[in-house]
Amino acid sequence: MFKYNKYYQQFYYTTTSSKQWLARQIRDKYVKKAAQENFRARSAYKLQELDNKYNFIIPNSVIIDCGASPG
Repeated sequence: MFKYNKYYQQFYYTTTSSKQWLARQIRDKYVKKAAQENFRARSAYKLQELDNKYNFIIPNSVIIDCGASPG
């Protein structure tokens, strides 16, 4: 069954795993912070952390996060 979620403004399945994932997303401080700072994903913070350590991102470059999910 599909339900509409105002938080993500999209439809999602109401399976148990979907509900658990959504609950984790709503509680996650990095998801909220990314939304406030207009980042598309929380992975932006990991990229910033890696860049601070290895200095591999050139200023004004475009970064494409292809993403992957565990499992």
